[in-house]
Amino acid sequence: SIMLPSSAHPIVNAFTDALKKGEFSKQNRNSRLEKVSKVLGWRNRFSQSEYYPIELILPDRSVEEFQVKQVQRGEVENTYGTGATVWPASMVLLKYLEHIIANGKISVNENTIVGDLGSGTGVTSIAAALLLPKSHTICTDGCEKVVGLAKENCLTVQNTISLNKCGDKDVQLCQLDEQHQYHIGSSTIHVSRYWWGDGSILKDLEEYKKGASFDILLVSDCVLPKLYPIEPLVDGLNECMLEDTVAYLTFEDRYFHEYHPKTFFINLATERGLQVKQIPTECQHPVYSVDDIEVWEIRRMPK
Repeated sequence: SIMLPSSAHPIVNAFTDALKKGEFSKQNRNSRLEKVSKVLGWRNRFSQSEYYPIELILPDRSVEEFQVKQVQRGEVENTYGTGATVWPASMVLLKYLEHIIANGKISVNENTIVGDLGSGTGVTSIAAALLLPKSHTICTDGCEKVVGLAKENCLTVQNTISLNKCGDKDVQLCQLDEQHQYHIGSSTIHVSRYWWGDGSILKDLEEYKKGASFDILLVSDCVLPKLYPIEPLVDGLNECMLEDTVAYLTFEDRYFHEYHPKTFFINLATERGLQVKQIPTECQHPVYSVDDIEVWEIRRMPK
């Protein structure tokens, strides 16, 4: 028998509720309908595709397109967990990064160092490399198979961009440089396995540049206690963050029977001297923002 969902998607509920309440007045009907239609256009649109296409507007206003490979049924077959597909929260995160860079909310400096904690397909790391020229990203995941997928995607994007720039099909495709890094545009990415809080990411950072620290941390849809314990994630953030580090985390609000994941995360973060600030929806990307996926900005509490 076919199992039907117990409730409609939150976006569908919001849309139909607004219609019932008459909230689509003549003044705001067009903008509201346009936003809903655009969200429905990207959310889960490519979740079952072999490749997920991404389009980014770079700081110089040029457009870069790439795609990442997904592995379907990785969660069901217990091979890749949940890390083998691009989830909506990843799109919200990378588009938020695009948005704040375009609006000058964060500086685009050379040699920015980014840490991606729980990278999955590597899509957020690749986006960060393109959006932050001459940056270095340490792309990590706790599942070895997912790390392999991220490496495959980084290599594919590296070579695709090289081919597009050279316009020569005979150009020699690269693998890794001597530092085991992928070159995405003018930036570099190092991919490795990291279980939150085990210290290995700091060794990778030290090998890249002695005395370096992370400028930006990215975490997409990892506050998910049904599958992953929250405390190691907070420990991972804690060991990676100095006073000037900022972390951007996306959280999709899902029911968990033991406790509310958001409250639990914030309490653990506060105990470690980390401050969590929710970014209002109106301050996010105008299309890639939805009520049930939150963007958090995390910083060290001032001493």
